[in-house]
Order: sequence, then C-alpha cells, then structure tokens
Amino acid sequence: MIWPFHCLQGTIGQSLVPALSEAIMYHSAARGSQPTLISKGTNPRTEHYGIFKAEVEDPKDVSTQLNTTILDAIAKHDLIYVAGEAKSHCVLETMNQLVSYFGKTQPETIKKIRFLMDCTSSVQNPNVDFEALANIELEKMVQKGVVLVKSTDPIS
Repeated sequence: MIWPFHCLQGTIGQSLVPALSEAIMYHSAARGSQPTLISKGTNPRTEHYGIFKAEVEDPKDVSTQLNTTILDAIAKHDLIYVAGEAKSHCVLETMNQLVSYFGKTQPETIKKIRFLMDCTSSVQNPNVDFEALANIELEKMVQKGVVLVKSTDPIS
C-alpha cells in the first residue's frame, strides 16, 4: 500500500505540531529530562499503524516487533495520556496495543490510561463512519478500565 502523503517519513505530516514540539522542548529544559521519541513505519515491507509494533512483524527486523521496553517504561508513570491523529486508525491501533499488552502483563496499568477525546479526530469518509467505529472500540476499552477525558478536565 502507498501511504497518504501525510504519513511518509521525512514529510511535514510526520512532524509534531509546532506548539506541541515547543511544549516538549520547554518541559525537557525545565525538568532537565530527555524526551523519548519513537519512530514507526521504517520497514517498507509492513504496515505500522500503532506505535508499539507493526501489523505483521518481521522476525528479522526488531523495529517491527512489540516494543516491550517502551511499554514497560510507560507503565511506570502515574498516568498515561494518549492523543494524536487519527483516532480511528493509528491512535486506535496504539490504544489496542496498549490495552492488549497491559491486559496480559499488568492489568492494573490499564486504569492509568487517559484517552484525550478532544485531542484527536477520526478520518473523514463519506461512506464509512470511522468516528462511530472508533467510539465503539474505545467503549470496549473503557469496560477494561481506560478513562476517556478532555484536555480541560482536572487531572484524575
């Protein structure tokens, strides 16, 4: 499959929104911490929707296999916020990977996941209601402990 231009490595669509990038840099400088940047989709032989593993893992390419190191590091945080584009595709697959991994290894971690509903949006298509499909999947995750929030909600 040929990716839409917004997803190609090295294009502006792969970049962080400037305000978010600035916030990350400011936080990093103020806290004396180094942000962890995760790249995906570097193997042209497989799709890589979620950030933790490719759709079809390549046994010869560790970048396509489940990144348990980063998942375990994420689990150590008090809260885990998830946002991005697109809710109905890449972010939803990332959420599926989070919930699946933590459900098998650390089920209590699922309760720390906060999905920022107002910081993501679904792909728009006149023939498919991707928003409704994404919300059905998110509701299944809520049943497992994920909390849906807005960016304006108090931290909980």
